[in-house]
Amino acid sequence: MEAMHRIGGVCGNISKFGVFMANAHGIPALQCAQTGKHACFLWQNKPGTWRLSNDVFGWGNVGRWNGIQLPFCGHPNAAHFRESAGFHVVMMEKAQTRDYRAFCRAERLRTLASVAPIEKRGDLLAEACEACPFNMDVWADRAQYLSDARNSGHAVNDDAWVAKVKESMKDEWLHVRKNVATCKPVIEQDGDKGVQRVVSGGGFWGTGAESSWLEIDLQEPCRIEAFNIVWWGISVASTLSVLVSDGSGDYVAVKTLDNALDHPMAGQYNGSTLFEGWDQITRKIKVTLDGGRTDPWGKGKLFGIRSIQAMGISTIDISDEPASEVMKLAASFRLDKERLDTETSENAAADASDRLKDHAPSNKTVLALTIDYIHELIEKNASAEAEERTKEWHCQPLEDEGDDENCDL
Repeated sequence: MEAMHRIGGVCGNISKFGVFMANAHGIPALQCAQTGKHACFLWQNKPGTWRLSNDVFGWGNVGRWNGIQLPFCGHPNAAHFRESAGFHVVMMEKAQTRDYRAFCRAERLRTLASVAPIEKRGDLLAEACEACPFNMDVWADRAQYLSDARNSGHAVNDDAWVAKVKESMKDEWLHVRKNVATCKPVIEQDGDKGVQRVVSGGGFWGTGAESSWLEIDLQEPCRIEAFNIVWWGISVASTLSVLVSDGSGDYVAVKTLDNALDHPMAGQYNGSTLFEGWDQITRKIKVTLDGGRTDPWGKGKLFGIRSIQAMGISTIDISDEPASEVMKLAASFRLDKERLDTETSENAAADASDRLKDHAPSNKTVLALTIDYIHELIEKNASAEAEERTKEWHCQPLEDEGDDENCDL
């Protein structure tokens, strides 16, 4: 500590020191890597809650250094383990500590499924996920099962778990009012990846353009009952429009506001603009922004948005959806119902975000990253090309070079 105080140190020294201090006091801690060779670290500030410290880019860009061993890192589909160890550590720790008996039951079912006939494997793995939804190895096995079943000629759509999941989601999840925009894909006119924060948390999105637009893909048809924009500071659009599409490509304007600056909440710092819903079934939402206000902090942002909420109900008909899509919906359904305690500290350095902003992935929550990871595994194993791709995958730690390609989700 004396040397650190006298000489100082960059991110690696700071993060290593943090890990050593935590470990010396019996606190679990792990040094991690982020884009641009930045070093951060995870530690438990209380039982069951992981904190990401000395952080620049959030949970969405946390990888591990060479030499860090993970016992749950042996699955052939675990390509992202070498790139994103951070949120997997949190998930597997939660799987093993929340209900250890349930975790053991899930592991027994997973082992049984590995030697069971292909006709029984899907139902066993589905039961394992119900027992312990945080167990990432079970979800990876379920994704691999799609590929194995296809190669053996087994019709996964006829499995008992498919009908069971469809029925349960119909009553408990699909037709329940919720924020249907949470963690859905977002694009904006200049391709800034940071726009994902408006639906995933972790800061704000802003632009210095004189006019701008952003588009949210809800990924399913929805009926929107309320639409809310929470602004950043005073960087509010004086004119804005909300346009929607059913996914066919044609947009219809459903809301227009020509005097947004006169809105009761818009004049406040971090105020909001709330719209009532609309009748059109909506798959995509596009927001156009004009006439912004420069922020008072010298960042040159004319428009700034902290979050967007689209409260509504999914109208998707899953009766004819294939097993791979049902499995993705099941992952979202099960994990949306869970609570996961994580924290993210403030940026380590004020200029770090600006230096590396062009390479920064979206700062999603741990659960959102997990759902995305599961969906990606399922998509790859449901496709005909999956077998060739999985042959190339091998579980290796993130290289120390920290190049952007390895770190990007």
